[in-house]
Amino acid sequence: MLDTAASRDYDLLRNQAACLPWLNHSRLVVQGDDRVKFLNSYCTNDLTQLKPGQGCEAFIPNSQGKVLGFVHIYCETNRLLLETASGQAAPLIAHLDRYVLRSKVELIDETLATQTWLLAGPESTAILQRGTTSSLPIDAIGSGSIDWHGHRLWVASTRLLTVPAWLLSCAPEHAASLQTTLDAQQVPTADARAFESLRIESGTAFYGIDISTDNLPQELGIDAQAISFRKGCYLGQETIARIDAMGHVNWHWTGFRFASPTCPPCGIELSANEKPVAKITSVAWSPCLQSWLGVGYVRRGFHKPGTEL
Repeated sequence: MLDTAASRDYDLLRNQAACLPWLNHSRLVVQGDDRVKFLNSYCTNDLTQLKPGQGCEAFIPNSQGKVLGFVHIYCETNRLLLETASGQAAPLIAHLDRYVLRSKVELIDETLATQTWLLAGPESTAILQRGTTSSLPIDAIGSGSIDWHGHRLWVASTRLLTVPAWLLSCAPEHAASLQTTLDAQQVPTADARAFESLRIESGTAFYGIDISTDNLPQELGIDAQAISFRKGCYLGQETIARIDAMGHVNWHWTGFRFASPTCPPCGIELSANEKPVAKITSVAWSPCLQSWLGVGYVRRGFHKPGTEL
C-alpha cells in the first residue's frame, strides 16, 4: 500500500496536477530526406499522413511480426522523434540500421541530449497555458516548442494516462532552472509510486516490463490507434495482417483486481480449472479502489470482464 506522501501525490495526479522526472524513457531521432518513407516501412502505423506537430503510436515489429518496440512518434519539420521505454534507443537503432542501405536516413540516440519531466493531471493543461502565449498541441499525440515562463521547452501530449499528460523537455544545462520554475509555480513533484498506481489503473503497458518480443501487436488491444491495415508493405506485416484476417489472438492485455490484502508478485500466473491462463506483468496499489491491481495477459476465452481466476 502507498504511504501518506505517495497517497497524497496520487490524489494530485488524479485530481489536480503534479510532475516527476521522466526517467523511464529513451529518445530516438530519425532524420534525412527519406525519414518518413524509411520508418514507414518498419512500423505498424501510417506516417505518410502526419504533418509537423502531429504524432501517433506504433509498434516496431520484427520479420515474424513480434514486437521489438512500442513508440510514440512525433513528426517535426525536419525529423521524426520517437519516444519509447528506457534502454530501447540503442536496440532499435541497431535493428533499423540494418535496413538503411542507400536510404538518406540518419538514426540518432538523443536520450541524453535533453532532460524530461512528465506533467500530469486534470489541471496540467491549464498550468502550461498560464505560462505561455504559444499554442499547445491539440492532438492526443502531438508536439511543439513553446516559451514557458522564460524557458524554451519541447512539449508533447501523450496517452500515457487516463488524465491529461504532457512531456516537457529542455537542454540538461537548463534543467535546474526549469525545476526552480516548476517549484515557483507550485507544481508539486510526485513520487514515482503514485505514477505507477495511476499507470496500472490506466492500463498502460511499458516495453521491457509488460511488452517484449514474446508479444504480437494485436495482443495489446490498441489496433485502432497503433496499427494501420491500409498502408503499404512493412516488415512483419504478413503476420499482423493474417491475425487481423483471423479475427483474434490467443492472449489479451487486460487488468486484474486482486481480492488478496497482500501484494501479489509480478510474474505470478493465474489459473482456471487448474490450468494457467494468465500472467501478471505489473502490480500496484490503487487508493481509489482500495485493492491491489495488476496488468498482464490472459488467454482468449478467459478475458471477459468479471471472470474469476
